[in-house]
Amino acid sequence: MSMSYKRYQVVFTGKLASDKDIATVTSNLILDIGLSGDKVELLLKGSRKVLKRFSVVAEAQRLTERLEHAGILCVIEDQGPNQGSHQSAGESSLITLFHRLKPVKKNVG
Repeated sequence: MSMSYKRYQVVFTGKLASDKDIATVTSNLILDIGLSGDKVELLLKGSRKVLKRFSVVAEAQRLTERLEHAGILCVIEDQGPNQGSHQSAGESSLITLFHRLKPVKKNVG
């Protein structure tokens, strides 16, 4: 009996939160999410972008919440069963970036 696993992708809608301007969002993505200025510029240029894929919806929700808190609007799309490793071949550079994304430790005080 073969098992299929669902896949979820976090997608940037191309829109910013209505209460945040581009300077605030840029700052938040750099300071809170840990992206470089160049990567933030790439993310905010253009429109809809797939950011990262997950096999667990809770992980996709956590990233979506962090990104929305930073000021970009994201959605989680259900990709159905994982079709195998061929999906990763079509990943954008932003997905690759988010695979390498590590949480930034904040200094308190």
